[in-house]
Amino acid sequence: MKIVKFIGLCVWLGMMSLFVYLGLLSLLKDSSYFKGFEKATGSVVAVKSISKVQGKGACYYPFVEFLDVRKNKIQFMDDFGSYPSKYSISDQVNIFYNPANP
Repeated sequence: MKIVKFIGLCVWLGMMSLFVYLGLLSLLKDSSYFKGFEKATGSVVAVKSISKVQGKGACYYPFVEFLDVRKNKIQFMDDFGSYPSKYSISDQVNIFYNPANP
């Protein structure tokens, strides 16, 4: 019985080590992805209900507005919608953007 518990513990520790390794690898990959990007705080200016698949329910997509480093007003619709809406008008959101192509 002790050997089964020991093997189970070894398997569990191995799996946890794998998850930690993959998490750290993902973090390092993501941090290099954002290298050269600017950070800004945006505001949700609208939330639109859009049905992208006919006959299926709609999702709510936030429209966000922010000022880039040159003080230009940028507005975009987020690529990810939700149901129910995750955002309300005037919610503040953090944005990372490429200053060469905001």
